[in-house]
Amino acid sequence: MLLAPSASASSSVHGLCLFGCGVANLANVTNSSQTDFATMSVAVGVAASVSLRVSNSSGPFPAGRRTGFLVADPSALLNLTLLQNVTVETLLSGSVQESATVANLLELQALGLFNNPREGFVGFRTTKPFDAVQLDLGQLASLLGSLNVFGSCVSLQ
Repeated sequence: MLLAPSASASSSVHGLCLFGCGVANLANVTNSSQTDFATMSVAVGVAASVSLRVSNSSGPFPAGRRTGFLVADPSALLNLTLLQNVTVETLLSGSVQESATVANLLELQALGLFNNPREGFVGFRTTKPFDAVQLDLGQLASLLGSLNVFGSCVSLQ
């Protein structure tokens, strides 16, 4: 997991959010607790989305690493249908390197890390170097309005 002090988290809201958009408990994404989480919410908005970015200050990761987020849907079983409004991106010096959605190879795996079927890992294997990973939650035609985020991971190989 990407942990403080070498990792830092930030968030932003895009589009027109009328009510309830943002990230609560952002610092939980980079702490060492496996039970703490941040909650991304897009309650009422027009083409609104919320982003959560975890940046690594100790240099870029090489291409070929699997990266993503440990997440949970607080209201239902986590499945790809509910994640159609979720995107995972990698960045290098603030520029997007790669992006994955349900439509283009975003993975959803339980990986045995959690005991709860509402929890899993969303991510992909990279083909370019990166120093940050970002999770975007949108509200367009979606049933999913919030997502709990436990942390961001980068594989060792």
